[in-house]
Formats: sequence, structure tokens, C-alpha cells
Amino acid sequence: MKYIISFLLSILIAAPFNAQETMRIQDVNLEWIDDYYLGDSILKKRLQNFYKDLNEASNPFETEALFYELRDLCESLTYGIELNEEDDFVSYENDMNDAIQVLGSFNLPGFDFTCAGECTMFYVRPHYGPILDVASYTPGLHDDIALKIITDTWGVLEDESPSFQMVECCACPGSNRLGSGEQYALLRRINKFTDNHDLFVDELESIKSTMKNYILYNDGFPMDEAAVIDEFNLIRNELSFNEKELDILMKKDIFQSITLNYSIEQGQFYVNGKQVPTGCIAQLKTELNGDNSQAVIYLDRTSLRGCMNSNIAYPGGNEEALSYTINDSLSNDTYKITVFEAVNGSLGVSADKIIVQFVKRDYLLEDDEKIYVLSLSKIGDWK
Repeated sequence: MKYIISFLLSILIAAPFNAQETMRIQDVNLEWIDDYYLGDSILKKRLQNFYKDLNEASNPFETEALFYELRDLCESLTYGIELNEEDDFVSYENDMNDAIQVLGSFNLPGFDFTCAGECTMFYVRPHYGPILDVASYTPGLHDDIALKIITDTWGVLEDESPSFQMVECCACPGSNRLGSGEQYALLRRINKFTDNHDLFVDELESIKSTMKNYILYNDGFPMDEAAVIDEFNLIRNELSFNEKELDILMKKDIFQSITLNYSIEQGQFYVNGKQVPTGCIAQLKTELNGDNSQAVIYLDRTSLRGCMNSNIAYPGGNEEALSYTINDSLSNDTYKITVFEAVNGSLGVSADKIIVQFVKRDYLLEDDEKIYVLSLSKIGDWK
């Protein structure tokens, strides 16, 4: 214990920690590395350099480097410790608790010695206070802004789960707060920052990946169903869900309302493998007399037949005179199309350029049951 006493005395003598008056780790006794980390000289040198750099950092890029080094050091300290793992768990637990108590007593800035997995494993988690202090002294606010996004997500003392995930035990993914608006707001902050700066890009992109994974794999969404769907629609393109991931997501009951079973084959729209009648789409076009009154077409069945199974797909007209082309694919299941109709006279053919979107619309049946009907909405025109 001699080295512990000398170490603690050196801490007591040192001034309170801040970015400009950090402890001089290279002058501090690090013999505890000999006891718990087999005298790992590389780890010792990294710790010395970390505190030296923490004291000397002068720009946002050095702040960023310190952030990642703190994370890496925590990982090395977590997995590099030598504890008694050969005997029963009680012996291991006793060794682990002793190590947490001894190492925690050193109050090493940036490191929290604790346990994880319902306290079944030794764990060192980063405390970003020293990094935040460094950022406050560097020129500009760019590193401060990035770190605020990161610590709003993980906490200043890093938590095992992000702020938008409610985890109650280590064996379960927890509930996701989708629908609260937090994840959309967080994405906007990340995008605004990364669009203008190249700091902390890896970590900010990692937060987006974490967000996506927790939406895919969780124990449910406790927020209001409509709010969950609304926020998902705001962020789904930004998180770049692929077809396989969307298939996983759409198996969740709450997302059944937005499953869009359409496809494009040979330049035409299909629903569940059946071609959408041209007359259904043409109902959305503006008439030659200027009438533009049709906003949406039910494709699937409501309480009765939808347009896909209707007796007359284009009421009051000749469907054989109609055709359309898909000109461009936009985001959120939205398309620019041109609807053509053969007409008499010198004009020959009329062409209406419209923007349509596949959506699921709520529909209340007579018994108050709510169903979701695949529909095609007209949302604008284009040139």
C-alpha cells in the first residue's frame, strides 16, 4: 500500500483539476499499473501522454484527439486488468470490488472505475469533464458544440445507453423514445454541425448508427403511436434504412400502418405484384378545363373496393387513351410523373406533370376499427 499512500498525498497536494492546471501524471506514482496491469509500460506511457496533452491542448483538433484517446484508454483499462478469473465468481467479484475501490480512490480525471453487466464485469467508463474543460480554453466554439451534442446523447459521465433509449437491464435493449422528437432534433443538430465542420465526424456518425440500431432492435415504443410514425417518417431517409432493415422494422405492429407494398417494374407502378391501373393514377391529373380537385386515390380496399379492384378505374373517361411515365424518384416514396391523355383536335395529346406520393391513410370502419389503406396522393406539380 506504500505506493497508494504516496499517490494520494500527491493528489491532495495538487491544485483542483482544470484544463490548464492538470496533474502532472508523468511525475505521479503509477505503480498500481504493475499490480493490476502486469506493469504494462505502454499503458503507463499512454496515460502520461494523455495528461500531458490534456494540459497542452490548444486547438479543437487536439480536443478531438483527446476525446478519442480517453475512450481508447478506458477500453484498455477495462479489458487489460488482471483479476482472479480462474476460481468461482465470488472470488472474482471480491477482486473486482477491491480493484474498483483502490483505483477509484485515485480520482484520476477522466476515468470512472466501476462495474457493468449488472455488476458482473469490471468496467472503466469515460468522464468527459476534463475534455469539456479543454474545449472551453481552445479558440472558437466548434469543439464545444460537438461535445455538447455527444454529452447530451451519452452524458458527461458516459452512460451505457444513449438518452433516447430507456434500458432497465443489461440483458434487454430497452424501450425507444421515438415519437418524443428527441431523435429528429438530435439528427438536425448533427447534420447542421457536420455540414460545416469536420470535427468529431466519426463519433457523430456513430451516434446516428446507434440511433438506427435501437430503432430496429428494442423492446417497444412507449410514445403515442401517431407520434412514433411521424418522427420515423422525418428521420427514415437520413438514417438510410435498407430494404432488409425496413423488412425487420415493418414486422413490428406499430409500423404496420406504414408498410408500402408497391414496386416499380418496367417503368410502371405495381402493388403486391399487380400493376396499378393507369386510370387510378390519371384521376389525379389536372383536367383540360383547369379543374384540379382530386387529392388522393385509395389503391387498396377500404370498407369496399379500392381503385386497384374497382369496376371502373377511370370514371367518366376512356382509360385506353391514358398513359404515364415515371420521370424521377424523390425521397419518402415520392415521384415526379407525367400523365398523358389522347384528345381530339389539333392538341392530340395532353400532358400533366404532377408529383405523387405513396402513403398509408387512416380509415375508420363502421365498427370504429381503424385500418391503414395504401393510397396515392397528389402533392404538387413540376416543370
